[in-house]
Amino acid sequence: MISRFVQDGKDITATYRGGANGIYIAAGETSYFTANVELTAEFQNPTSDAPGTTTPLADGTGSIQGGISNIMAGGKRIEGDIELQKLSLGTESSGNSIIDSAFTGVAAGVIEGKIYTGGWKGQFFGMKYRRENPVYTSAVKDTNGNVTTPQKTATTYSPLHPGSVAGTFQVIQKSNPTNEAAFIGSFAAHR
Repeated sequence: MISRFVQDGKDITATYRGGANGIYIAAGETSYFTANVELTAEFQNPTSDAPGTTTPLADGTGSIQGGISNIMAGGKRIEGDIELQKLSLGTESSGNSIIDSAFTGVAAGVIEGKIYTGGWKGQFFGMKYRRENPVYTSAVKDTNGNVTTPQKTATTYSPLHPGSVAGTFQVIQKSNPTNEAAFIGSFAAHR
């Protein structure tokens, strides 16, 4: 799985790619569908995780957005894509952690010439930390000329972005209630 990872200062952009599947309902018939999913997340690490601090990433801000494409249902290609619209991730002041909180947003698309609307939910998995060098006190000479042994005082961590994201989505075509159609599915993507 090829992905993009850019770290500029404290901001991180990550691309997640994977698959989606679910049920497609149209004209009173139901079939299974498969598709591709791609999401792009932008993480802005909190100030508490600046270099030299000892607290691993607990909360971060940022956004995530993406889409469901290359939809195949009933053995045929379905024209159109489902957009997983951009939403904001938790903020330090909100108490929502990007590590353990689910996020919810709007989904929409034009599929086979019809407008679909709905929503999507997701959550990150596999938050990783890269351990940095421990922080030690300096060796000093005491009054007798003995050199003290440096003591470990802390360990700093650099947060990395989560390795995976998974969730659900549903979009419904309501322009003609007698011919309503829907996609209801789930996705999983990795960086």
